[in-house]
Amino acid sequence: MWRILMFLAFCVGLLPISGKAVEIYDHFPETIHANERYVIYSHGLIAEGNDPRPISPEYGQYDFPGIKHAIFAGGGFNLIAPQRPKDPDYNNWKRFTLRFENDMNDRNGPVEIDQIGVNTNFNLI
Repeated sequence: MWRILMFLAFCVGLLPISGKAVEIYDHFPETIHANERYVIYSHGLIAEGNDPRPISPEYGQYDFPGIKHAIFAGGGFNLIAPQRPKDPDYNNWKRFTLRFENDMNDRNGPVEIDQIGVNTNFNLI
């Protein structure tokens, strides 16, 4: 698990930084600022539901708050990392995320929004 956290933090550190915002959101914000950078983190399936630190019999504890803080450690961007409900309709979730990005761009002009996540094989996507 530690390797995953370090890898995610490293990957986010490689993204160019433009703006000085330093906030972690556990929901999609109503307003964003065009001069700030945003990263949307999509967690693994194990974190769906209400438990922020679920335990997998195969991989151990998934520390969602710790992962968010590891990704955010370098600062310089806003991290949007909501915890999905258990068994969501994934197509609707994906459409919602894309609609959020499009709405923010329509309302604010071009906004830098990156998406990162980990699939069930712990591959960065």
